[in-house]
Amino acid sequence: MPQPTHPGGLGDAGHWPIFEQRCKVCLDLTAWLAPQDAVRPVSSRVHGGEGMFERIIAAIDSDPERSVKVIEATRDLAKACGSSVLVAHIRDVERPAAAVAGKAGGIPPALHLESEEEARQLVDSAVEQLRGDGVQAEGQIGPGAGSTARELLAIADSAGANLIVIGDRGSHVSDVLLGSVAHRVVHLAKVPVLLVR
Repeated sequence: MPQPTHPGGLGDAGHWPIFEQRCKVCLDLTAWLAPQDAVRPVSSRVHGGEGMFERIIAAIDSDPERSVKVIEATRDLAKACGSSVLVAHIRDVERPAAAVAGKAGGIPPALHLESEEEARQLVDSAVEQLRGDGVQAEGQIGPGAGSTARELLAIADSAGANLIVIGDRGSHVSDVLLGSVAHRVVHLAKVPVLLVR
């Protein structure tokens, strides 16, 4: 089930963002609910589904199950809001050992290297699926030269995204210790982020 969150992170400063979808025709976005002693809801209603999220980034990776969930959630939102979608994928490439050597929590370079062709097939398949479902979609592949989260956010920024939909593995110890890409995106994004588990 998709779990909405905000650039500041779920529960940031005692606030919880809430997204509700109603009948795929009217979306209510209750932006923030303050703690119990200072409730101050801020809502905007969008009739006909137009205008809330004009441009959605569907961030997919090489995990097929997670990517399918991201595409399904993105499709539903895009159809409800009349949004266009940019399927974004950052290539899984080998990082130089020097980049992680000597750093606390440093990890060795990735064992699986993703070719440009594999990345293109992944993105093209997702774009075709969205288009087949009546959603305006295109794809973009990031080179994987730096931080995956920062590359994804640069793509979102250049595309004028209003929302980023990204898959999350869930609560794993490695996510807490090393920080997952999804969690870094949540904390660095300038636009709302929808985590899909």
